[in-house]
Amino acid sequence: MATMPKAVTAVETQQTLINNVHEYAKYMNARDVEKIVSRYTTDGRILAPFKPMAQGLPAIRHLLGEMFKENDPRNVKIETECVEVQETLASCVGTFTMNASLPTGKRIDYRGKWMTTLRLVGTDWKILFHTYNTDLPLTDFFAK
Repeated sequence: MATMPKAVTAVETQQTLINNVHEYAKYMNARDVEKIVSRYTTDGRILAPFKPMAQGLPAIRHLLGEMFKENDPRNVKIETECVEVQETLASCVGTFTMNASLPTGKRIDYRGKWMTTLRLVGTDWKILFHTYNTDLPLTDFFAK
């Protein structure tokens, strides 16, 4: 007799998505570009501040590599404020903090917010769209 797979509850799905966010932060702190890229769909997009949109895994890989070289993010912490799930699509919204290097060489404590849309691919939730931006005034990026 075949057994039916256990249905996943909405609460379990939300917790899975929150756990995915914590893994993303862990990979950011480890500077593990490949693990981060593996979280995206093949047609995924990152809409990063001050950069053109990166679409597809090669472009995402390139953007992340540039970010690690240019900004050297450290102590990345990501919090999830809201998770909404509709069948095979989900949206997550939250905040983040990190320490980053500016083009001037100065390091700043950076905080902001993010939004991600995910698609269920097989049994894994993959990032389809990811955007983030800062809460800091633009002048903080140019202060010496």
